[in-house]
Amino acid sequence: MVFDAHSDLLYDVTRRRLLGERRVLEHHHLDRLRRGGVEGLVLAVWASGPRETFWKDTAWKDPASNLGRTHQIFACARADLAECPQIRPVHTAAEAEAARAAGQIYAFLAVEGMAAIGGNPAGVDWYYGQGARLGMLTWNETNALAAGAGGDPQAGLTEAGRRAVRRMGELGMVVDVSHLNDGGFWDVMDLAAGPVIASHSNCRALCDVRRNLSDDQPDDAPAILKNLLMIAVPITISSSMVGIVTVIDSSLVQGQLQRALLENPDTWALYQGIVDFTDLEQALKAWKAALPQGGEVTMALLEQSMAGQGGQAEAALALHTTLEGISRTLYGNYNGALNIYNLPTSLMAAVTAAVIPAVSGALARRDRRGAGRITGSALRITALVACPMAVGLYVLGKPIMALIFPSLNADLAGPLLSTLGLATLFVCMMLVCNSILQAHGFVNLPVAIMLMGGVVKIFTNYHVVVVPSMGIYGAPMGNILCFALCMVLDLVVIARVIPRRPSYFQVFAKPAAASALMGLGAWAVYGLMAKGLIAVGKLCEVDRATQEIVGLSRTGNGLAVICAILVAVAVYGILVIALRAITREDLSLMPKGEKIARILHLS
Repeated sequence: MVFDAHSDLLYDVTRRRLLGERRVLEHHHLDRLRRGGVEGLVLAVWASGPRETFWKDTAWKDPASNLGRTHQIFACARADLAECPQIRPVHTAAEAEAARAAGQIYAFLAVEGMAAIGGNPAGVDWYYGQGARLGMLTWNETNALAAGAGGDPQAGLTEAGRRAVRRMGELGMVVDVSHLNDGGFWDVMDLAAGPVIASHSNCRALCDVRRNLSDDQPDDAPAILKNLLMIAVPITISSSMVGIVTVIDSSLVQGQLQRALLENPDTWALYQGIVDFTDLEQALKAWKAALPQGGEVTMALLEQSMAGQGGQAEAALALHTTLEGISRTLYGNYNGALNIYNLPTSLMAAVTAAVIPAVSGALARRDRRGAGRITGSALRITALVACPMAVGLYVLGKPIMALIFPSLNADLAGPLLSTLGLATLFVCMMLVCNSILQAHGFVNLPVAIMLMGGVVKIFTNYHVVVVPSMGIYGAPMGNILCFALCMVLDLVVIARVIPRRPSYFQVFAKPAAASALMGLGAWAVYGLMAKGLIAVGKLCEVDRATQEIVGLSRTGNGLAVICAILVAVAVYGILVIALRAITREDLSLMPKGEKIARILHLS
């Protein structure tokens, strides 16, 4: 496709029609346009140049008769276009698409220099009424609106020029900055409410012509920077949500653990065999003994005691230090699980990075069907990756923690990782859904949804962690509820506002089925290998600490975990191919996707 953003054919059309010719476009230009592959063009009305000679024998021979010349060019344009049905004058993108579909060349009208209206911004409405949808305030000259490329480069728009730009934005006219000086360019970039183009300007650094643009135009334009920030900030916030949630955990969870340990000794039973409470018991007795009178034991009372003097303050400080040490130990195990839980989300970076430009590009081409296909592929790829990771972490949480973090207590950290594993699915889906919504223009909506999820996370951590039967095990529940809510709301919005979205049953059914069977396989392989190796581990008495946790030496546990993972990967891969859960188009969003598709012989 060839689109000419600035054509001077109306100059020749007007000249020839004033000499008595008709059908100028059809007889002199149509064939060349066809042979050149031109599907659309912008026909410019230019009447302010000093060297036009064809006006000399007309009523508009005086260069000052700019308005009369402009009237005449518009009249000649309308007449000649009416005589050439192969070229259709259009005003909107929809009309252009209709002309293109009908095999016609579509033509927009533009104004090259608005000197004809003087300093009256209302003249913009007259140009619009004549059919112009693009406009330049000036040619090379300086007029009542602005200074052209031949004028003072520092001179900006006049007040009338500023009003004209604002009015063009209200009408939907595109501002063309070709022929405008540097100062006027920056004023337009600050004022323009819609698209700005440079239809026939090139790179000044390569060709030092006054009409060309310098290297900082328009890359550093305040308006463009503002627009970029309006897009980039929400995207950055949404992609950082997982890290923000971790920060919430770090401060809130530890505080609530200390509160539960102090105010409800029933909580201690939850950690029997994991935490030694001897020091805490002694510190609590010492503090209570130092209190002048009995009363309800609370964190507020402890903090009040620490602010006092004498033995009471010392006892309170010792108790607080002990509580802080236990809460750090508990949270340290949780943090170890978080480190593994965060790994799957990093794998989504490739998908999220591909979704926004791919969907945005399709929408820019008005290919809504293509945008829908890309959206479906992104959701399927995410489900295919996230489901097995969630199931795998749930099934092998305890042995994985024993293998990777031998210094932690796998009896504590393992269940935490298993619960967090379930949240993996929701996090991964949320991240990709955010990219899909943002690519479709809903830039701020994901941020609002995640704020709602954050509120749920804070509420859950605050109330559940202090429950004696939950304790530290309640922290992952906050993650599940937070990201499950975000994912569900994202999917609801996608279903309502994005056309041609895929069936969610098709997105999740096959990956879920394959992941469930994979999980059974991993569990069975690990269990069988554990039974085979446990006797060896006991006989050799290697790494007794690990034996006590998983019944295996660390080496044996590592071997069992690796074998279980390898079998799980093989089983899942076979099931995905057998169930036809992925296509070549889906893999196109992934790095090396085409190569993988060829290896798997996917269509």
